[in-house]
Amino acid sequence: MNNIGIKELKYLKNLKQKKYRKMHKKLIVEGENMISQLLDNGKTLDSIYITKKYAENHLKHLEKHFKHKADTYNIKLISEAEIKALTDTESPQDIIACASFELSPIKENGNLLYLDGIQDPGNMGTIIRTALAAGIDGVLISPESCDIMNPKVVRASLGAVFFCPIAFKNIEYLQQSKHQIIAFTLDNAKPMYELKSVDKQSIIVIGSETQGVSKAVLELANEKIFIPMTNKIESLNAAVSTGIALYYIKGLAINE
Repeated sequence: MNNIGIKELKYLKNLKQKKYRKMHKKLIVEGENMISQLLDNGKTLDSIYITKKYAENHLKHLEKHFKHKADTYNIKLISEAEIKALTDTESPQDIIACASFELSPIKENGNLLYLDGIQDPGNMGTIIRTALAAGIDGVLISPESCDIMNPKVVRASLGAVFFCPIAFKNIEYLQQSKHQIIAFTLDNAKPMYELKSVDKQSIIVIGSETQGVSKAVLELANEKIFIPMTNKIESLNAAVSTGIALYYIKGLAINE
C-alpha cells in the first residue's frame, strides 16, 4: 500500500473548490458508511485513502465490499492531518475517497421535483435523499440553487446525489413543459388535502428557504397549495416540507 503523493494531494485539495469539482467532475466523499454504501450500490471509486490507524483496525471491513483484493483497488495511506486538510468537517473520519460524478438521467414523462433556489446544502442533500427514497422521476435544480457537489450536500444526501435522477433546468423548461405544475406556497394557495388528483406528468415546485417560490414560477403554476399547520408554528424546514409534498403527490399519482 503506497502513501499519497504530493501532486495527488494538491489535486485533491483543489476539489474543495467548486470550480475544480465542476472542471474535473470529481469530488471527495468521507466516512466508512458513505464509502461502503457507494460500493454496495455499484459505484466505482477512483481512489480510497485511509490512515494507518484505519488500516490496522478496519481494513477487513472495507475489503468485504470489493469483488477483488483491496490492494488492487488503489487504496493509499494518508495522514490524519492530510485528511483534515482535504475535508471540511471538524473531526473527519480516517477514510475518504475520490469519486467521479455524473448526473443520473431523469424521466421526462414522470413526476418531477423542481427546486427553485434552495440554498442550504443540508436541505439540498436531505431533499435529494428523500426524492430518491420516494422514487421521484427527476429532481430539477434551478440556476439559483446551491452546488450539489458541495461536500455538505453529499453528506446530507448519504450518497444519494450519485444515484438520484437530476438535471439542471431554468424557468424556460417550466414555460415549455406540458406537465401539471404544482407549487407549494402560501400565496393565494389552498390546503394540500384539497388537491385530490394529479396528472401523470407533474412538476412539484419547492421554493427557497427565505423567499419561497419565485413570482415568475408562481405565474406558471396550475395548482398552488400549502401544507396545513397548527397556529403554534410559523413554518416548516424546506427539506421536511419537500418530504411531505413528495409523498402526498406521489400517493395521488399512484392512485390515479
